[in-house]
This record gives sequence, structure tokens and C-alpha cells, in this order.
Amino acid sequence: MNLPAERRPLLRLERQRLEAELYRVLPSLLIEPVSTQKVASALKAVAADGFLVEFQEFRTYSTYQQGKAQWGDARYMALLLKPDGSIASVALGEAAVIDAAVSAALLETVRNELDPAPLWAQVSRLVLGPLQSHLVSGQQLFISPDGELHRVPFAALPSLRDPQRRLGDDLRLSVLTSGRDLLRLQKPAGAGGPSVLMANPRYDAIGRSTAPTPSERAGGERRGLQQRTGELTSGTILKPLPATEEEARLLLVPITTLARAMRRLGLNRLRNLDPKPPVQRYKWEQPGDMIHVDIKQLARLQRVGHRITGDPRKGSSPGAGYEKVHVAVDDATPLSYVEVLPDEKGPTTVGFLSRAVAWFNGQGIECQRVLSDNGSAYKSHGWQSRPGHGIEGEEDQALHPKDQRQDRAFWLPADFVYIKTLLEEWA
Repeated sequence: MNLPAERRPLLRLERQRLEAELYRVLPSLLIEPVSTQKVASALKAVAADGFLVEFQEFRTYSTYQQGKAQWGDARYMALLLKPDGSIASVALGEAAVIDAAVSAALLETVRNELDPAPLWAQVSRLVLGPLQSHLVSGQQLFISPDGELHRVPFAALPSLRDPQRRLGDDLRLSVLTSGRDLLRLQKPAGAGGPSVLMANPRYDAIGRSTAPTPSERAGGERRGLQQRTGELTSGTILKPLPATEEEARLLLVPITTLARAMRRLGLNRLRNLDPKPPVQRYKWEQPGDMIHVDIKQLARLQRVGHRITGDPRKGSSPGAGYEKVHVAVDDATPLSYVEVLPDEKGPTTVGFLSRAVAWFNGQGIECQRVLSDNGSAYKSHGWQSRPGHGIEGEEDQALHPKDQRQDRAFWLPADFVYIKTLLEEWA
């Protein structure tokens, strides 16, 4: 279309006026010029140890023939921007080779018949291999793909440093539309709108790029049809995902209702999801390998107790004091020796141990070692020395109450039975 020279300034002013009005109504459409240094400053502020890699698909100019420009085959290149503002350009090769490798890896992944890892490793060698020397020291990588590289799951590719690891595990990885997005990352995130849940897509549905015209509706023509993902790959059928629809409906439940349900199930805290640590238990195999000692305090009775009278007010014996039940239990059998003694002082516990060892010896059990808790009687000088006993001494470690309870419950059934009998039959 040829325009007179005198009309062009007027149209240029009209275009500027319309653009200004459009940007006033929709300011997000305004694209301001951004310098490389400004993007580098944003990269340094967001991740001082990071790199920006922008992939670009391009064609080189070949010649001009018959009034038309001739272009060469499509190729890929990568532009690397460092936080200091320096730029490196790396040629990746022909786009046809890289695009074919990406399509083969995606096809094998969808088929799920063979391991697609070797194919993705080939994609990694083609796309990331030439960049390896530039990314040795980086800890975060911002990637802006182009062309078929938009379909590459970069986080799942083998790492450049360790092929046994994923790139997403080796580096902090972010995929951007362009380097301009780094300026947006500097700004604090605004308040989000209502959530949108998408579930159970219909891969076999036919969509339209535009609404049908009256003639199309009358003649039954179908123009402007969009091809769905399920039809892009020959022989590939993507099945419905009804379970995702059920999950989406559950997520639509109000948060307060969901919180009550999680609390009722005991899942309202992250620590409740962790596996419980194993209970520490042990058992000595041979009689006498370990003798456990413990003391139970029982009240003295000067009159008939409330268990017989049924009246707690008349069954008490104030000022009567206490008697101590000393118990020794063999870990392996468990055979027990019990004495009721007036106190739990060091000399008393040592004397009890002497009689218990003698009693076990009389039963054919030779005591090798003894285990006690950290009570004051078992920490006294007399107990620590135990002259003439010739057996090793150990103390309970300060375990978690759950572990200690489970551990003690493993070897104290006989102890419990004796003490329970004394409590119930005490008169």
C-alpha cells in the first residue's frame, strides 16, 4: 500500500496516540527497552552465583536472488550472561539435529516402553555440553528456551558435573520467558487472585481458534480447528485422568474444613508425617550375662488400708514412712530376686547385690554384669566399687522417655509382677 508522503506524519501521530491509550488501559502490555547492563544488575541481585542462558533459533543470511533474500538452515546458539555483565556466545549446531533428538526423547518417554534416559542424555550433550566450561562455577541457572527447546524438561536432564545426578538436583534451576523476567523477580510478589484448578483434560476434544461464522454453522464446515496434544504424535493415545478431577474437587473444600479433617486424622503437623524412629530393644542370650537392678518405694501401713475398708480417709497411715523393694532380674530368663529393705542407701544396695549374686549362683547362674538406672544409690562410692563381686557395672543411658519405657518394658515383666503382688497383697 502506497501512502502519500504528506499523510505519513499524521498516521504516525495517530498510531502513537492509540498506543498511549492502549498502554494506559493495559499497562502490562507496555514493553520498555531494557539494556544488557540492567539485566546483569538484576541477575546479580537475584543470584550473585547464577548465570542466564538464552537459547535462540536463527537462520543465517545466504544470498539475494531474484529479488528475494535466501537464508540458510536453522541453527541454535546460546547467549550466556554473567552477573558482572560479560556475555559469551556459544554455537550449538544445526536445529534439525537437536530438534530430532528432542522429539525422539519425548516420544520414547510417552511410549514408556524403553528407558528414555540415554535419549535425554544425548539431548543434554547437544544442548548443555557446549556450555559446560562456562557453567563450572555457577550454582543457579536461569534458562530461556527457544524453538523445540521449550519442550525439554531441563530439570530432568543429566547434570553437567555429575551425569549420575539430575540437573535440577545439582543446580538451582529456573525457566524464564526471557532475561527480562529477572527484573520482575526483583520486585516483591503481589497478592494473588483466586486459584484456578485444571484437572481431567479431554485430550480427544476438538477446539477452535475462533468462533464459527454463520456460514460455517449452516454448512457444517469446521475451520480454524486446533489440534490437541493427543493427536500430535502418531499412534499415541492419552487416556483420561478421572482421579485428578476427584483431587481437584477435594481441593475446593474450604481451608477451615480441610484443617479440621487433617487435625482429626493427626496429619495437621509435618512431624506427624515422618516415620517413627525404631524402638531401641535388646535381650541377652545367656543367663547371667546381664542382671537388672531396680528399687520400688512402698508405703508402710500401721492400720488396715483403704483397699479393705473402702474409705481413703480412714485407711491412711501418716508418718509411717516407706519401705524399699529391691529387685534383681536376670535379662535372659528372667529369674528375679526381691527383698524388702528399710532404705536405698549405698551400703544397703551393695548388700542386696551381694545376696542377689549369691542367690543366682545357687541357681547355677554366674553373674557377669549388672545394669542399674541413675538413682543416687547406684551412683554412690560403695556401689561403684562393689568390692569382691567381680562383675561389670553399667548405667542406663538418658534415653527418650518412649525408648526408655519400651526398653524397660522388655526386661521388667517379672519385676513388675513381683512389685504388683507386693502392692496388692501388702497388709
